[in-house]
Amino acid sequence: MDDDMPLASATFDLSANIDVVSGMGKINISMLDNGTYFRYEDAIIVNSCVNIYYSDSDFATFVAQGGIGANN
Repeated sequence: MDDDMPLASATFDLSANIDVVSGMGKINISMLDNGTYFRYEDAIIVNSCVNIYYSDSDFATFVAQGGIGANN
């Protein structure tokens, strides 16, 4: 991943099936929305976060939020 890449272009939208009983879901992210490959090495150096929203129509309600990479 290019370190000079603007944050807005280094995004990806996720849609996951979450098991409501266990609260678990799994997603494999290997490419950003702009077509750039996203590898493990990128995940540990990127300064970003993961936001989980209540629904795709309610972005005001966070279910979970956490930092990933360099800011973790």
